[in-house]
Amino acid sequence: MSRAISRATRNSSKLTLTRSGRAPELRLRNGAGALERLYWYFDARKWRIVKAKEGSGGFVTTNNPVCIHRPGGVNYGNQYAPGLGLGDRDVLFPLSSNVALIGRTEGDEDVIELNHEGVADFNSTVMGCAMKQIYAADDQYRYTRPAGKPLGKGCTLLQDPNLRVREG
Repeated sequence: MSRAISRATRNSSKLTLTRSGRAPELRLRNGAGALERLYWYFDARKWRIVKAKEGSGGFVTTNNPVCIHRPGGVNYGNQYAPGLGLGDRDVLFPLSSNVALIGRTEGDEDVIELNHEGVADFNSTVMGCAMKQIYAADDQYRYTRPAGKPLGKGCTLLQDPNLRVREG
């Protein structure tokens, strides 16, 4: 692609790449302006560091790793994602298979460990925000399933009848 770009211009909020030949102009927005507007929402949160206990299966992440949800509410994923500015919403963000962050408007800033059930609940919420892909260190991660069903494991995810694949 770098050979096809004939001109690049940049200002503080936008990076514009112009392709040579008949290709249309390609514009990429620089996130600096958006980050400045969102900073307050992240700074106002109390951040909890969450560690996966050994044997819990670890955390997963997705192609859309930041998940905003209402604790205790129904997880609708990103199709009907709640707003970041609402006080009763948590921000979930997996950092690695062993460590994740949860940002809340109330509560303590602390470090906790989650057992396999807590990690499975976290994973299900993050997986619900996935747009296309789920990433994990291996296939031993766990996720919650509908009430009364045992925890699911990554190695059997594709056979899970409750899996809803998003098209597009």
